[in-house]
Amino acid sequence: MRINLLLYILIGMFLFNIVSADGDIGYVKQGDCISLYNYCPTCSYINLTAIQYPNQTVSTMNVAMTKTGNNYIYEFCNTTDLGGYSYTTCGDKATVLTCEDMTFEATSSGDNYTTSDSITNVVLIIFFFLIILGVYVLNKNVDFNKWNNSIIAKYENKNYVKLVLSSITYNIMKNSFVIYYILILPILLLIMNIAYTSSNVSMIQFLPSLIVVYIVGFIIIGIYFFGYVQEWLMNLLEEFRDSDWGVGR
Repeated sequence: MRINLLLYILIGMFLFNIVSADGDIGYVKQGDCISLYNYCPTCSYINLTAIQYPNQTVSTMNVAMTKTGNNYIYEFCNTTDLGGYSYTTCGDKATVLTCEDMTFEATSSGDNYTTSDSITNVVLIIFFFLIILGVYVLNKNVDFNKWNNSIIAKYENKNYVKLVLSSITYNIMKNSFVIYYILILPILLLIMNIAYTSSNVSMIQFLPSLIVVYIVGFIIIGIYFFGYVQEWLMNLLEEFRDSDWGVGR
């Protein structure tokens, strides 16, 4: 089925894009400052010489890092891009010019996206897809003509509470695409969470357009659904009147 195929594709995409590598000095929240450092007990100086950004561009420099004990610190604040950064430091380690590369990563939350986080999100996505699949199977086995007649019978028996509840459920199931569309919303939110917590730049760039299309589609479907319900309700009232006047259906 198409639903199963889409589910497999999504799971594979999410697992493929999980970021699990640890930076040497950890993680920073996108847009925040981070203290780049190096440790050298035998150095009299260390300079920050280059920084490579997530888009692979390299900024060269030769600025002195601030010495604090045996640690050399440089406050770096240009972390607007999501992803992995690397920086190069050079100093006179044991009187020999020595250069070292270290890394860190900018994420939307400032935290690492762990395997357990990804599993939780994928499990929730599977859960909502299973609900959609369950509604699809149930919808295929419902006798809507019989259900509609039972709604009229509830009116004749003056069971108005069940009449209202049955009518609402009937219209939603009759137009099950409304359920599918509602259930897609939490799936999209989970996808968005995966994209931002894993710093998947390509997905982050794509999601806003997808959300806009979803909202427009939701409005169109909502208008269609309420129009259908209004028409169905008018037909049902007509059948109620026929029933009250003793006219056979």
